[in-house]
Amino acid sequence: MESALATLILITVLLFSVLTLSYSYLESQDLLMVAEQEMQARLADQAQTALEVVQTQIVSPGVKLEMTVRNVGSIKLNDFEKWDVIVESYHMTDTLSQRWLPYTAAPGNDQWRVAGIYAASFRPEVFNPGILDPGEEMVIQINFLLPVEPERLNRATIGAANGAQTTAFFAW
Repeated sequence: MESALATLILITVLLFSVLTLSYSYLESQDLLMVAEQEMQARLADQAQTALEVVQTQIVSPGVKLEMTVRNVGSIKLNDFEKWDVIVESYHMTDTLSQRWLPYTAAPGNDQWRVAGIYAASFRPEVFNPGILDPGEEMVIQINFLLPVEPERLNRATIGAANGAQTTAFFAW
């Protein structure tokens, strides 16, 4: 009788352990599958996104850059506060500065903003205002704290929230 009771308790503990481990394993596999699906969706979205720099121009002597970027992909882009703008530039001290610039609606020094989104030939957008639709162009204004050095080649990299990016060189 005593061994039957001990065996019953042992079998109950064993079944509970096996079922708990099986449930944990299946739950972790489910989480991995969901993460894989999200990654595949993000990669598909990124593959359909393409940006192209149309024009770069220094507006104020060395302290303000305007870049025109065209959406040549098939995905609508927004959430500009999640975009990355990285500038590598030479300043009057002849040193290379590499920095990430934050987005803001009213940029100060070493910040950027969307100055406008245009349908074509700088006609104001009509559909989906504030969203960079496929085929539209966006003017990005970048303000520098220190003026960039004249006649030196500098680089700006722009990355959308989903990871698509483009790079442009500029000088003044």
